[in-house]
Amino acid sequence: MPCRLNIFTVGTSLLDNLEKEPAGLALAGELREIIIRNDARSADLTEILAGESGSTDRPGLLWCIDRLARRNPQDKNAFAPAEVAALVSIPETTQDDTLVLLASDTAEGYFCALVNAFLMTGLSGSVEVWQEVWDNHPRQLNLTEQLDVSIVNFALKRKANGKCKILKIPGLNPADRKAFENEQAAGNLVSILAELIFGARAEGLEPRIHFTGGFKASIPILAQAAAWLDGVDMFALYENAKDLIHVPILPAIAETKLRRAVMAFGVGSDKAERLKRIYGLNADQMQRMLNADCGHYSSLNQVADKDLDPLFQPGTNGRLQLSVLGQALHAVTKARLRHGITRDQEEREVFG
Repeated sequence: MPCRLNIFTVGTSLLDNLEKEPAGLALAGELREIIIRNDARSADLTEILAGESGSTDRPGLLWCIDRLARRNPQDKNAFAPAEVAALVSIPETTQDDTLVLLASDTAEGYFCALVNAFLMTGLSGSVEVWQEVWDNHPRQLNLTEQLDVSIVNFALKRKANGKCKILKIPGLNPADRKAFENEQAAGNLVSILAELIFGARAEGLEPRIHFTGGFKASIPILAQAAAWLDGVDMFALYENAKDLIHVPILPAIAETKLRRAVMAFGVGSDKAERLKRIYGLNADQMQRMLNADCGHYSSLNQVADKDLDPLFQPGTNGRLQLSVLGQALHAVTKARLRHGITRDQEEREVFG
């Protein structure tokens, strides 16, 4: 059995579950205020790591980790975060797996990723905060001197991993639909996912996607991307359930014209002649249709195959832009080119 790359999408169930506990509403409110005040996105993590009191006595990171590490995540009364509950529900041994948490670009999402990461390493492993997929100098965090590792519940300890990586998705905010659709947050999510998966396979790891939280609208995009990425199995865990739901994904290759259309979007005029050869369209028409600076949605309807419609949408001032699906296909195709996973020689010449 090969080791696995377990990728978890991080939500805020940690905070939501806290509100369900007795007297938890006030505690959750205080914790959210601390998170916003420290704002984990821009702080150097000193305050957010230690909590404002520097102890486990009041809400803060240490307080959250201390109370959750003592509980059995499979106990429905433990109010465990979805990510931790999913980890302990994996039937196979996980000590040698690689764990990656994909966090939203928000203070609450990042805080929850930090708490989950320390829990998933059993408090004694290494937590790394990566700025990008292949970060050569990730921020390494360790709490072994601040927390007693002997408090970790056995059910969590036997699944804990020695290392967990956190990757924040630029622009991804579940409360901001505009950023997801119009500002490349969806593309950033799939781009990072593709790099992780192709990199894992190159190292002999089996990639898995665990949808444990985050923006619900990203589920179909992740599923479609998983198919385009040669089929990546997805897993989910219903609240209070103990068994993971396995969602196998069949490999699928997008049609050549669809891949080339999203890759040609906004391409420079220096490649216009190659585009003309690929598409059989007048180079000026192609530039008007696909260049983000001068293209208009109406021109897409005039010159393009209707099959391309789902990949594009009207943007600001009527300008053409990639849809959420187009962003995903662009990210996957670009990653395939970067890793040399394509048989389309023309595609490699123009876009590689």
